[in-house]
Amino acid sequence: MLTLLLPIINCLTDVLKADFVVLPSDKFVITLISITIVFLVLTVLIGIYITMGKVANWRRCNRKQDSAESPADEWDWHDKESYVVTIRRKSPVISEPLSDIEYTCLAESSCDVADGQTGTSPVSHDEGRVIKSPLPGLVIDIKVTEGQTIREGQVLAVIEAMKMENDIESEFNGIVKAVHVAKGDAVLEGAVIITIK
Repeated sequence: MLTLLLPIINCLTDVLKADFVVLPSDKFVITLISITIVFLVLTVLIGIYITMGKVANWRRCNRKQDSAESPADEWDWHDKESYVVTIRRKSPVISEPLSDIEYTCLAESSCDVADGQTGTSPVSHDEGRVIKSPLPGLVIDIKVTEGQTIREGQVLAVIEAMKMENDIESEFNGIVKAVHVAKGDAVLEGAVIITIK
């Protein structure tokens, strides 16, 4: 794109260097119109160049080296819109198609961050029944502890969402096997809060 802009910039520079005092009035008007046209074309081209690609702030999340499903030479990159691009260290530039737009990521620097997502992720349960969050929000209170006997309808936790407190009730009788969240944790819809056996 820059190679297209350089001749236009050179032309604009040559036109601006012209001595308008010695030019006849017809040539002055033509030169002025030429300057205006070149300026408008340049403005449109720069606008197209700026909007051609999407600017994204990518964050590198190192994968654990001992993980069987992810080799040590790969990273996940996340932006604020939750696109994920897997990048191999051997290549400095990676293109990853997302829908009909192609994004090219060139990482100039990175910082190590904790693996995983914000909030509580789903937990696999070999035994027991789980209580899941019906909505995303902030855990403001946990009403039970591990080993406690509970009954159906008992309030187990309170989640705040959109300035409203929502009681999370037990759907069955049992004993609390595990509490997977703590007061102050952000949870996603469907996140496991408590396991009951």
